[in-house]
Amino acid sequence: MTYNYHCDACGKNFDKGFSIADRDKPTTKPCPACHKKGKVTRVFQAPSVSYEGPKSDIRKAGSGWNDVLKRIDKYAGKRSKVDHY
Repeated sequence: MTYNYHCDACGKNFDKGFSIADRDKPTTKPCPACHKKGKVTRVFQAPSVSYEGPKSDIRKAGSGWNDVLKRIDKYAGKRSKVDHY
């Protein structure tokens, strides 16, 4: 995934691609622009999504997704909070 970061020292914003487990690594390293350590923070924002009509790359989940949710619910037990759509 791509995450957004901001340096409080120089005011620069930058994006980096990381796994979820590694998303906070840039906050422990110096800023790539001004090289000051301890000033980089991860910017929290909603992901951007756009819809450009029927030819858009955005698609609904296939019917197989509901089967996956049912299997998760089955193995999670009685306390499962999985909603089926």
